[in-house]
Amino acid sequence: MTPPGGSGPGKKLWLVAGAAVVAAGVTVAAVAIAMRGDSSGQASEAAGGASSSTQPAGVPADTTTSAGLAPGLNREVLAQLLLPVEDLNAALGAVLEIDGRGTELVEGTADRSLRGGKPVNDCGTAPTPGLRVDGYEGAGVTGVEFQSAVDRGRGSRAIQVLTTFRDEQKAQEFFAAQSEMWEKCAKGGWEIRLTAPGGATTGWFPGPAEKDMPDVLSISLHTFPEEGRGTLNCHHSLAVRRNIGIDIQTCGYYDEGLQAPALAAKIAERIPSAK
Repeated sequence: MTPPGGSGPGKKLWLVAGAAVVAAGVTVAAVAIAMRGDSSGQASEAAGGASSSTQPAGVPADTTTSAGLAPGLNREVLAQLLLPVEDLNAALGAVLEIDGRGTELVEGTADRSLRGGKPVNDCGTAPTPGLRVDGYEGAGVTGVEFQSAVDRGRGSRAIQVLTTFRDEQKAQEFFAAQSEMWEKCAKGGWEIRLTAPGGATTGWFPGPAEKDMPDVLSISLHTFPEEGRGTLNCHHSLAVRRNIGIDIQTCGYYDEGLQAPALAAKIAERIPSAK
């Protein structure tokens, strides 16, 4: 499922991730970050029927990304590894519907600053999943699968971005680099500014970056309280398994914003071990 207007050639999907927008008569806390859509204009439906408790049907146990590289899973498996919306609803206690899909990274920039200070561009992907600039760009990514889902009544949201890297070493290097950037970005009470193409910005205030569970890096983020809605709370988690990157964020005005680490671990469990 894609947003109104589709995602055909020349069009863009828009990820709603944090300024006020009106959706179905409800004000949802969000910032628009541009994402180039799937150039084929077709959204894969492979993830819809996949079970989260077993290896998804059709996912090969061991393939190669290209000749000469260490064994890894190829980009075609990513759509099958996405958690289906039923699993997201069960975890978040929400009624989510898919409102965005694509196969390219998210466009936008992030920096942090103290009030009146000079911005520093060292946050990496901390504010939102799949951020290309200062994040995935140059990291050896060979494939991307993006999906966002929203509960328009509660304002809850879940974003999944799965990536393949050229090999396992590239995936581990990316994880190590982002761990360092997230930890630095979260220190000192700085505000993170997320800027979309066109100039729209949203401020996020981070909690500490930490390992919620082995091999899952997480950071909590929140906005200023909104009139009538309170504070939007998000949890952003990053993990890698083999040559697959798992980048997921959950947001909400209630406890559903805290589910990202468990969901990232659940996706990791779906990735078969190398032979």
